[in-house]
Amino acid sequence: KKDSIIFTDGLNPILKIFDYKGKEIGQIKLDIPDRGKVETKDLDKWREYYKDMFSDSPQDREWFKTFGKVLDEYKTSIYSQKPCIENLWITPDGNILIKCPPDENKNSEYRLFDEKGKLLSKTLSDATLITISRKFIFLEKTDSEENTLIYCYNRKKSESEDLLSSSKISD
Repeated sequence: KKDSIIFTDGLNPILKIFDYKGKEIGQIKLDIPDRGKVETKDLDKWREYYKDMFSDSPQDREWFKTFGKVLDEYKTSIYSQKPCIENLWITPDGNILIKCPPDENKNSEYRLFDEKGKLLSKTLSDATLITISRKFIFLEKTDSEENTLIYCYNRKKSESEDLLSSSKISD
């Protein structure tokens, strides 16, 4: 709402609401899946992600040789839990949209809640939501040739119904 900020560290399903002076004025408990404990395989994926990210150009590879070695020093995570919230948006209608981290198939779950935390809709998508505006939903997807595609859908119904219909895009 006006004159407040929603905060989450992404590690638990409780959103905290603060006024502009930093005083906590409320909480919203969301029904989102627990992601579980961080395991060795999660750290291995994290390392591979950054190694891949810095393998594209000779400059990146040189940077990684010099500074990337620190990744191998991490034997345990600084967090015991995996995040359960990857992104959070407040929609034009004042709803709360949560992106849960991707599953093993690289599908992300989006859940739309009203301002009290009641679930309005949820959907799985292999596309990445960019934003919801009053008139459009913007999504990003990578095709089979690794090209980035941006989809723009006209909003036709409620945020909940439009979110569900936009998750059915195909290449």
